[in-house]
Amino acid sequence: MAFGATKLFVKSPKTLFALETARAEAIPGLVAKIQARYRGLLGRRRVRKIRAVYTIIAFWHKSHTRRYMASLHSVFKVGVVIVTPAVMHPEPSAQA
Repeated sequence: MAFGATKLFVKSPKTLFALETARAEAIPGLVAKIQARYRGLLGRRRVRKIRAVYTIIAFWHKSHTRRYMASLHSVFKVGVVIVTPAVMHPEPSAQA
């Protein structure tokens, strides 16, 4: 057998059959490795998207809570106790 830059030159058919057999045995392991890497890549992408969604949801809840607390603060003027039916408690925002 001789090695060229891009080809193998085989003199004996035994060598060719041995190469084909080794190739056939190696391919399933290589395919499994490629599939595992690709599935891992897809899983990491999916987790990154899910984390982004939860970050957005958390920001939304925090901003609405802050707004609601600010409205409570403005209505009840912390430090001044006013007990009259005219002071209405603000409605909480509908959270999905």
